[in-house]
Amino acid sequence: MIKHKFFSSALIAAALLSGSGVVSADWLVTPKEAAESQAQYKKFPGMSAKAFPAMGAPEISLIKPSLSGVIKTPVDIQMVFKAKDGAEIDLSSFRVLYGFLGIDITSRLLKHAVPTEDGVKVSHADLPQGSHHLVIQVADKRQRKGQADIEFKVE
Repeated sequence: MIKHKFFSSALIAAALLSGSGVVSADWLVTPKEAAESQAQYKKFPGMSAKAFPAMGAPEISLIKPSLSGVIKTPVDIQMVFKAKDGAEIDLSSFRVLYGFLGIDITSRLLKHAVPTEDGVKVSHADLPQGSHHLVIQVADKRQRKGQADIEFKVE
């Protein structure tokens, strides 16, 4: 099950999670964090924070993986950022928040990837199986924040 939400004119989607039975110091999201987040979603079904970007905010689009098939561990991820109106991306604004509780996993992701004005590439993301929710954020140097709100399931 993959659910797309549109918060800008770009198609918003990404997959950062999958897993094996082995606990690793390099998990983007630990199995415990995934379980806690999933438990909160069960308590409050259909409830999630929704934010709408400022007009002209950067777009965030998924290039890899394709969300049309089954997502398995490990997974390669590629997201593209597109600034508008001649603005530039502010890389210091890049954030990845996980789950119902909005756990900031940006520093974990940055151990495996370096964002550029064009986007982010991650190789072999190792995360637990199950249903997941991510919020990807990036702003331009005019402080207009773009956001991608993504839900997906890893098998």
